Amino acid sequence: MDTTPEGNFQHAEIEVNLMIDRLQA
Repeated sequence: MDTTPEGNFQHAEIEVNLMIDRLQA
């Protein structure tokens, strides 16, 4: 698991993208 700040940001970005996909579905 990537625990660097950049890794955490990338994981958060994926979570946001998944949420947006659900809202647009």
